[in-house]
Amino acid sequence: MQAFFVSLGSLGDTLPFIVWGKALSERGHDVTLLVNGHYQRQVEEAGLNFAATLTAAEFQDFALQQRTQSPAEAGRAMAQILVDKIPQVYEYLAERYIPAQTVVAGQGYAFGARIAQEVLGIPTATVHLQPLWLRSTADSPDFPAWCPRFLPRAVDRFADLIADRFLAPQTNRFRAQFGLAPAKRMMKHWWNSPDCVLGLFPEWFAAPQADWPANVTLPGFVLEREQPPLADELAAFVDSGEAPLVFTQTAEKPEVRDFFAVSADVARRLGRRAVFVAPNADLVPAGLSAEILVVNFAPLARLLPRAALHVHHGGIGTIAYTLAAGVPQLTVPMVYDQPNNSLRLARLGVSTNLPPKSYQPARVETEIRRLLASTDVAVRCAEYAERMRHEQGVERACRALEDLVSRTATRTAEAH
Repeated sequence: MQAFFVSLGSLGDTLPFIVWGKALSERGHDVTLLVNGHYQRQVEEAGLNFAATLTAAEFQDFALQQRTQSPAEAGRAMAQILVDKIPQVYEYLAERYIPAQTVVAGQGYAFGARIAQEVLGIPTATVHLQPLWLRSTADSPDFPAWCPRFLPRAVDRFADLIADRFLAPQTNRFRAQFGLAPAKRMMKHWWNSPDCVLGLFPEWFAAPQADWPANVTLPGFVLEREQPPLADELAAFVDSGEAPLVFTQTAEKPEVRDFFAVSADVARRLGRRAVFVAPNADLVPAGLSAEILVVNFAPLARLLPRAALHVHHGGIGTIAYTLAAGVPQLTVPMVYDQPNNSLRLARLGVSTNLPPKSYQPARVETEIRRLLASTDVAVRCAEYAERMRHEQGVERACRALEDLVSRTATRTAEAH
């Protein structure tokens, strides 16, 4: 089997494909990651073939602009990248397609892959890392239970109008070259492949809904179980006292400075040691106590089982690794899927969440004390950690692609 994984996103988007691709490679398949060029080293170190959707320089320019952009401005910039890359992704896959051998797994916004499926019939699985992108109005944690049901539907329809405004014209112009009729509701219906849709999270995190595509399968979280050991300095710090609090942020926005400044004050108030995982040392206050260690990277599967609690942004991968570690979570969601992820996590009884404006020392201290003291939270954390130990997300995701190729080859043979 020849498998292509397609993503244009961040490291959080790319890492599951690296883990998944490596597992497929170990099963004897030829695997190429067509992803953000900023992560070429990680892909090649995993022993996988690499091709760039956008270059490292393009991604760095985008990331630099995001630091000062509003969420709406960042969304428009991302939408433009998505449609600009359609021809490149389509042509790359079209040139390498081998009938009865090739399969593609692409994130929903990999529109070039979806069009290759429409035009050439390449077996394609649309991959959603987060429940938000399956767009259910029946299960909308962003809306309180008392909210009238017409409101989620109205917001959902408005989201379609906005998405189509920025994505449909350029996408449909490209599709028209192949005689395809214009598509609408690009990020509700069209972007989901009729072959297969995979949600890389378990049913207990987001249960299937009646308004999801009928062909959705949920393999579970795709996590790297065998991460590299902790760096010597980090391992020594963790071993030198009680389990630390871990504070993580991945964005490089100005408000992240406030996050770490408040976190330092909270650690002092609680009298707890802490690890700050920050993408850039400039985002962390100077003159921190020796009881706080700052690192720019930490393998979460190694660090979090030795932590007391994890405060973070609510990214889906970070949530999954923390669930596996069995420690309480406090999320501070900022953009994109993070608020939705955080609300779903809170349903499990293992966390609480605060908007950035509420992330103030007294409030955060109170929430952390409550989470650490709660027997119910501890029991729920242990319960979900045990579930995670039995998850077979990687295995099930691999089988889903192998089955897709097998089904396609069978249909082709029967047609002839």
